[in-house]
Amino acid sequence: MPSVDQWVPIGPSRIGPASTGVLFSIAIDPADNAVIYVASPFCGVWKTEDGGVSWKVVGDTLPPDLAPAALATDPSTPGRIYAMLQAGQVYRSDDGAANWTLMTQVGYGPGGVTPAVTELIVDPSNPQVLHTRTDGACWRSADGGQTWRATFFGSFSHLVLDTTQPNVLYAATPDGTVYQTLDGGLSWNSLRLPFGGNNVYDTKVALTRADSQVIYVRRQKHLEADVYYSFDGGASWMFMSSPAIYSSLIVADDQNAPTVYLAGVDFYRSDDAGLTWTIKPGAHVDHHLVVRDPIDPQTIYTACDGGIYRSPNRADSWDFIGDGIENALFYDLALSTTQPEIAIAGTQDNGTALYDGSSTAWKEIFDGDGATVAIDPTDGNVMYAMHQDASSISQSTDAGASFYNIADGLPAGTGFNLHFQVHPVTTNILLASVSSLWWTQQPGTPWTPLFTPPDSPNDAVFRSAVDPSLDIYYAATARGRIYAAPGGNDWQLAFSHPASLFCKDLVVNPNDTAQIYAAFNGFDTGRVYRLRRVASNPPVLQATDITGNLPSGVVVQTLVVDAMDPYTIYAGTWRNGVFRGRARTPEEVPQWTSYNNGLPGLIDVRALRVHPATGVMRMATFGRSAYEVNTGDPIGSLIETVGHIFFLRAHDLGTGYGRAPNFLDCEVIVLLTEEPYRAFGFQLRADQEQPARQEMFDLLRSAFVAQRPVRIDYVKTGPRVGEIIRVANA
Repeated sequence: MPSVDQWVPIGPSRIGPASTGVLFSIAIDPADNAVIYVASPFCGVWKTEDGGVSWKVVGDTLPPDLAPAALATDPSTPGRIYAMLQAGQVYRSDDGAANWTLMTQVGYGPGGVTPAVTELIVDPSNPQVLHTRTDGACWRSADGGQTWRATFFGSFSHLVLDTTQPNVLYAATPDGTVYQTLDGGLSWNSLRLPFGGNNVYDTKVALTRADSQVIYVRRQKHLEADVYYSFDGGASWMFMSSPAIYSSLIVADDQNAPTVYLAGVDFYRSDDAGLTWTIKPGAHVDHHLVVRDPIDPQTIYTACDGGIYRSPNRADSWDFIGDGIENALFYDLALSTTQPEIAIAGTQDNGTALYDGSSTAWKEIFDGDGATVAIDPTDGNVMYAMHQDASSISQSTDAGASFYNIADGLPAGTGFNLHFQVHPVTTNILLASVSSLWWTQQPGTPWTPLFTPPDSPNDAVFRSAVDPSLDIYYAATARGRIYAAPGGNDWQLAFSHPASLFCKDLVVNPNDTAQIYAAFNGFDTGRVYRLRRVASNPPVLQATDITGNLPSGVVVQTLVVDAMDPYTIYAGTWRNGVFRGRARTPEEVPQWTSYNNGLPGLIDVRALRVHPATGVMRMATFGRSAYEVNTGDPIGSLIETVGHIFFLRAHDLGTGYGRAPNFLDCEVIVLLTEEPYRAFGFQLRADQEQPARQEMFDLLRSAFVAQRPVRIDYVKTGPRVGEIIRVANA
């Protein structure tokens, strides 16, 4: 039986045949190339000890956050690895990343902090010497990272060490200049590259152990990669080529000096020192780092938007070796009402993925970048997904097997990761927030504006919601205003945030549709509001700030209401996980507590969703994949409860009580004072069990009259209902 209040990872450990999530850093043990470390600022540090067959997370003990910018191994000490975090902290582990020790905080150059992707270099000839680059300076440590001094102030795009001549380093500037030091950074001189220095915005340097005099430089200009070659240590240069390639890096082969790689969106190899280039497909697109195997010079690795790939033959072919790294960057999540095991989610760079409960490997159902998703609440075969803007919204009617575009009429080139939704009752209606609130009354027919804020374009609709009981439409804006309209007509301002904070999420309580929760983009008070509908035509909302004891500085991004407890809500936050807000009545301000049991620290929660029939809550994160939790005893649990009866009814055969998913096919209904939002019942029909059930009913009636507590054993059949199997006096 699953544990209550314990988050469990559900993947994806792999998306489709060969991808996970974005990685930026790779470090390989110099003595054992089966030991590999990878990292990104979003997922922390992961490790394999079997060459990528299996992976485990090893960076969750890195305080204060999970934002590593670079990794480096120490070739002199087995198990020693360094991690530099985005804020400049340098940590060291001496036991293969099981434990970490803070070494120091790298200083700051003028205006500089460490960028998300940078270099951290251990000198192989003297492992006490480390080098790094921040966006304000190049730095050197002579004592294993305990202290640092700036060797060169300025803005740099690359730093590389000549491992055959450890006092020789090269630092490149974004605008095309390359500097060289021959004394470990005490002094620097500019290398005079010829030609083509205009319009350069990124410069990278590549060295090879095959020939210490060979230097490659790539200057990126828009979609052209100008490649330069020096055979004499930078004394002279040749302009080799300018392929129409967007590239993020250049890497030289360590065994064959004329072999060099360019990688960016795609991967290219040249075998003639950069004169000609051949595309080498097989890995995922968008490459961020290429490293060479320290033992096998023909093997290279790439960290890219799909994870980590290895080539045993200089990029002629690629193998995905990241299966098991749960680091998907999710933007949104949708659950299937009719099929509780099904969920879909939109990812950065790895499409829209489907989870069916059978495996942590998810199926890719819509390629490219993913974003907002939805599933028809009445038909799980009808799914919606998108890429990056409004013109990409698409529908599937065959459970994700195929999609077709339904965005006709929406403004193209707008609405990056916009919010859209299916009407909860009239499911042929879709709503999309693209500055205005747009709608289509039949997927496949053109969209039209439904509501535009009065002060547009200074204010824009960001979220929508629908009250399913009265068909009231809500539109929330970037300036904290919430407008309402019965049936989508005659829009009225129903709430205005006192600080005009951006509305991040808007949720109608499915247990009490007169209640709406709204999250706003703030750091102090006013981050979460409860809005009570006190009139419906026109809609009037009574607002209560329920931020309460939610810790200051916590940024709320998503809200959801507990299906098992009508006035309990959950807030998913940026890098602070989940908080639970519990209230006993509709009027009480919730008390907030951390709800992170089983989660890694400081994760970025993008979507919380509760299944209406099972009560299971699922979460999509940006960088640590997805999780699920039972916020109460799961459906099917045998539970004991004790309480006083305040309602007891025996009604006609087959009448039933409640509505799905909290429906009881029972003739006897019991409500307890101690659990006012739950109902219990059993059948009282003419069958072989009738005598025993009559005895239970008689005992309940006696206890009700005497106001005596009873003990009830029941099987949970819905989020807030259960079938009684035994009754006794308490």
